[in-house]
Amino acid sequence: MTVFFDEFEFKEKEGVYSPREDSFLLAKVVKKHSGKGKRVLDLGTGSGIQGIVAASNGSEVVSSDVSETTLKLAEENAGDLQTSFVQSDLFSEISSEFDLIFFNPPYLPGKEGHQDLDGGKKGRELLDRFLNHFRDYLADGGKAFFVQSSLNDFRKTEEILKQKGMNFWIEEEKKIPWEKLRVYGASENGR
Repeated sequence: MTVFFDEFEFKEKEGVYSPREDSFLLAKVVKKHSGKGKRVLDLGTGSGIQGIVAASNGSEVVSSDVSETTLKLAEENAGDLQTSFVQSDLFSEISSEFDLIFFNPPYLPGKEGHQDLDGGKKGRELLDRFLNHFRDYLADGGKAFFVQSSLNDFRKTEEILKQKGMNFWIEEEKKIPWEKLRVYGASENGR
C-alpha cells in the first residue's frame, strides 16, 4: 500500500506510522517554513514525510527515529533526496543544533506494543521528554513545531512551555471526529 501527499508517494509497512491527518497537518507547516539554508531535524521520522518535504524545499535534513526498520523505510521513501538518517531515541544521538525541528510524536494513550502509536499511559510520555529537551537543539532564532492531540491535555503542554521560558503559538489546528489536532510552534524569540 502507498499513501500520497502532494507529489510525494509513501510506501507503508506494518509497525511504521503511515502518513495521515496529523502528518499532513504538520507537512503543511514544513512546506511553509523549510527552505534553502535551513537546517532541519525530522524527529521520529516514521515514513519520512516531514524530512522529505523539507529536503524537497532545499533544506539540509537529518531524519531520526528509534527504529532501524522505520529508518530503512523512510530512506527508501526519500529516494534521491539528500537526507541524513540517524537512529536515535529522541535526542540521544543528536549532537547538532537546527533552525527547525519537526516532531509528530506517538500520542495515543495505552497502545503498548505499538511503538508507532504508543504515547505511554497518558499519551504524553514522548511529548514530555521532547518538551524538556528540544530547546537544547535549537540554533539561535530556531523554531520547533510539534503535533499534539486534545487526547493528551493542551494546557499541560502550554504550562511546560511557559516554565521553560519558551514563546509558543498554535500554527495549525484541525478538528476531526474523535479529537482536535494542533501543531504548536515554539521558540525563544517568538514567531
